[in-house]
Amino acid sequence: MNISTKSLKRRAELLSHLKATGTVPVLRQKRNDHLGAINKSIDCVGKPSAICAASNDLLFCSNDESQYVYQITLTFDGVTIHGNATRFTAYLFSIVDLLSIPLLDQCAFFSGASSQGGLYKCELSTKTVTLPCSEINQICALNGKVLYTDTKAAKVMQYNPDDNSARALVGSGHNSSSDGTQDSCSFKQLEGICSVDKTLFVTDISSGKVKIVTSLSETISFLGILGSLYDTFGTET
Repeated sequence: MNISTKSLKRRAELLSHLKATGTVPVLRQKRNDHLGAINKSIDCVGKPSAICAASNDLLFCSNDESQYVYQITLTFDGVTIHGNATRFTAYLFSIVDLLSIPLLDQCAFFSGASSQGGLYKCELSTKTVTLPCSEINQICALNGKVLYTDTKAAKVMQYNPDDNSARALVGSGHNSSSDGTQDSCSFKQLEGICSVDKTLFVTDISSGKVKIVTSLSETISFLGILGSLYDTFGTET
């Protein structure tokens, strides 16, 4: 959210709606009543889990306790940022915990933990939720596609919202941690995933590594040589 110093309020403006006269107990009660009125107007998110920013003043946040995804509108009153949370959609299917919420075009994609796990697609206009893929973990968006980690298959998968198709993008499926091409590399325990521009980062828990996926062969060669030097001289990064 963008905040301008011109929008900051003066002390007189803050006190204009409160009568600043009376004994200390009276003033304390006025303050408590005012804060209580503010709290009653807010739909509490409770225990937030996954979150994403739809714009500068709009967030989507999941609540595993109430089993709802909330839409939070941000406003700035010159003193602090307020979040007005309203229920957007309920958890469906067998979702237990929501792990991540990336946005792509006019859809929100939820990574849900359950007996199977799943990639849940929510149309923002209709709030319709479907389950295109199962057996997934973390998700992110890249180049108009949704990428997710499939821990069981030990692969990074790519889901295409246009035709609801999914295919393996990175990983051989072997239960080992080795570098290589997108078809020959492997992971032991694939978990987290995120993208920066056109570069993909994934975490391999069992091997204790953050791995980079890029089409720039020079970057791969450089990092490989650098890693060998670190191993040779016992340097940790």
